[in-house]
Amino acid sequence: MAVELHFVGHLGNNLFQYALARVLAEELGLALQCRPARERPGFEAVERASGIVDRLDQWHHRFADVPLQRPGREIDHPQWRQVMGEQDGWHGHGVDLPFLLRSGRERRIVLRGYFQRTEYVHPWRDRVRRWYRLPPPAPAFAAGPRDVVIHVRQSLDMKLLGRALEPSFYARALESMTPAPRTVHVCGLGLDDPALTAALAPWRPRRLDLDAVGTLAVLAHARRIVLANSTFSWWGAYLATEAQVIHPRPVRGYWSLDRPEVALEVPEDRYTVVDGVPVRRWQPLRWASAAAWRLDRPERDLALRGPGGRGWRLPATLESPLRWLLANPGTPFGLDDLYEHGLDVAARRPLIEVLLALQKAGELTVADDALTWLARHYGIDAK
Repeated sequence: MAVELHFVGHLGNNLFQYALARVLAEELGLALQCRPARERPGFEAVERASGIVDRLDQWHHRFADVPLQRPGREIDHPQWRQVMGEQDGWHGHGVDLPFLLRSGRERRIVLRGYFQRTEYVHPWRDRVRRWYRLPPPAPAFAAGPRDVVIHVRQSLDMKLLGRALEPSFYARALESMTPAPRTVHVCGLGLDDPALTAALAPWRPRRLDLDAVGTLAVLAHARRIVLANSTFSWWGAYLATEAQVIHPRPVRGYWSLDRPEVALEVPEDRYTVVDGVPVRRWQPLRWASAAAWRLDRPERDLALRGPGGRGWRLPATLESPLRWLLANPGTPFGLDDLYEHGLDVAARRPLIEVLLALQKAGELTVADDALTWLARHYGIDAK
């Protein structure tokens, strides 16, 4: 095939990938072939537990015009490949689209990445929105002109990744609206989160329990929307061409200014970008006792020693987060609290291993099975 797309991730991700691949195929007169996403060991289980299971190759028939194969000229060689895992330092977003539009006509283009940049979609917005058009939701789920639809992602995956927005963002967004909302509809993942429930309580929101495409249809036909920092959420607002949209820019992480390779702000007046949205600090861990533990440096490595002769030999890169941990024995904490103490990515796996060992020893209490899911993500046996 001439444009060969390998899906990555789930539905919101896939909509970006398909849009880029099909634009290239149509602009260059090439055939299009879409391949299903491969399972990703570890974090796939976290996503399933979070309710993230839907992919475009499963649901493409629900959209107006999303064939997974399209005819056109077919070329085998030469190839132009933008594939995660094949290019050092490339994490799936940037692509030289002008070059491909100029020079890709006689190439086989192979894509496997996220490609989350508005510039790959917006020049062809009318065409893309026509492909992704959805029928209006049933009257029971429709939102009126003064209603607001809030899409949230307070699910386990977002907490583990340190991406979940503080629920107070949604309350402030609702307070800022003129006229005031008549009815607030809330949809998405993590709707039972206690902090979210408390933040939205004054508006007595109507909860919408729908499948993924049904949820996207509600967003696509809404008049006022408050987004989560989620690609699924982004597409719902982008398809709702008449809606007023509140778009969060978090203080850190995904969608923030420290991730310039992801660029999803939309140059339309109907969008209001809110800067400095706080990201939730998830703290499911706590020392179970005040037993005396100490950290030694017998040689180049660390030694974490506790009562009864228990202890572990650890890499020196864990010294700063472990000293912080030992200095705050009664304080709830999460992985972000440890990561910010100079911990690089390579040291995260041994840190998870020592936290699991402390949990098994009864020295650490853990809520929400946080360490079990993190262990799966890093391929660690948590038994």
